[in-house]
Amino acid sequence: MNKQSLQELSEKAKQAIKNGCNKEALGLYKQLVDLYPHYKQGWDNLGFLYYMAGSFKKAKMCCEKSLELVEDNYYALKGLGLCLVRLGKPEEGIASLKKSIAVNPYYFDSRYDLGVTYLELKQFDNAVECFREALKFAPEKRLIISRAVDYTERQRKRFHEAANQ
Repeated sequence: MNKQSLQELSEKAKQAIKNGCNKEALGLYKQLVDLYPHYKQGWDNLGFLYYMAGSFKKAKMCCEKSLELVEDNYYALKGLGLCLVRLGKPEEGIASLKKSIAVNPYYFDSRYDLGVTYLELKQFDNAVECFREALKFAPEKRLIISRAVDYTERQRKRFHEAANQ
């Protein structure tokens, strides 16, 4: 296969995702990284698909492979962080999410995902702080962030009410 084939394969995989055919896209990205193991975007997208399928160990491996290729890949750092949290290593996951933010402070998803991680861990103050910090970098996401803060506050209230019973 030539470099045009890399582009064609990548486009087919992206189109499969767009069409909601994630299994097809997964197969195409597996083929892509087998043929082009140094193609970072292939590993990133394969990791995303594995994560969405609930295959967190496989997703983690893809993130690690991507980070071998580009060590300051903020997208792979974010993915790795999420995988680590899902694999029961929240401290390591939070550290990876924070590293992603340090590499690219303007990438909204890392800040938002860190907030969600704190929320899931019932660290409500940290969650609200992350969401509010995200607003500074992405004011156009005001509605999403305000909903996240409101939801966090409702969860905090429920948690405290349940603890007091």
